[in-house]
Amino acid sequence: NLALSYQQMDEKDLAYQEFENTLKMKPDFNSLRFDFANLLADMNKDDAAIEQFKTYIKYYPKNASAYQNLAELYNKNNNPELAIANFEKSLEIDNTNVDAKKSLARCYHAQKDYANALKYYSEVLSANPDDYDTKANKALVLHAMKNYEGAIALYKDLLAAKPNEMIQRNLLSALLSQGDIYFNKCDYPNALNNYSDAAKYDNNSAYAYYAMGKVYNKMQMPDKASDCFTKASELDPTNAKYKKTQNTQSSSVKNNDNSSNEQNENNSNQNTDENSANTPEQIPDETTQNNTNSEIKTNESDTPITNSEFSSNNSN
Repeated sequence: NLALSYQQMDEKDLAYQEFENTLKMKPDFNSLRFDFANLLADMNKDDAAIEQFKTYIKYYPKNASAYQNLAELYNKNNNPELAIANFEKSLEIDNTNVDAKKSLARCYHAQKDYANALKYYSEVLSANPDDYDTKANKALVLHAMKNYEGAIALYKDLLAAKPNEMIQRNLLSALLSQGDIYFNKCDYPNALNNYSDAAKYDNNSAYAYYAMGKVYNKMQMPDKASDCFTKASELDPTNAKYKKTQNTQSSSVKNNDNSSNEQNENNSNQNTDENSANTPEQIPDETTQNNTNSEIKTNESDTPITNSEFSSNNSN
């Protein structure tokens, strides 16, 4: 067919004219509509391409590629519901199509349907375990689902493969969030491990040092707590909370040095108060709360990017 020859030669205008002429003369030549639809899509004639695919599918309902290509057009034109439906139909016919799974996962991700996004990202990675972008997107989905430990493991794998500013920023956020969870469960050793890890990845994270200071206080290590509060205040001198905590801690350490008896009495009273409350002190999850709802100032750089998809072409 001359239209197909022109299409293979990338002579799009000539191919378009030949497709039009052929289908006018032979309107029942429906097998030709698949290639015509692809040409129309390449020419950004999306509405016409969609109609050609829909007509083709009426006669060839078992062609997985037709549903996939139609889904891509719907996705391009901001119709996620029809995009998802056609990707799903394509995969019903051919469940081995990794590209369709990847596109479907991204559609679900964009819709914040994280459970289905996770399902298809995982299937893609089962086939292509070194797919960097898919692994990054799976990490973002886990992060958005507050599965911080799973996200942390993937973020670390990604950074081991190559540096990426966004991935590192999200790793910091996940480490801090997981540290907060451990702290609020009174699991201070694991909280400290996460906060310390966060400080290793970003030694300018004031909150990481502030949180470490809170942990050291709980572990009855006031000198180390004081050092951490001082560091947090130095990194973020405008934060009134950090400054107040630093001053309070410094005064406490100084008073304790002057009187060991007073120190023992204060520690006893503090422990009694804490135990009687029967609930741990809550460190707010800075990565998931708005700044106005948190007593701790959240650096903008600590806010994770979890709701949008990752592409290494658009990232450092």
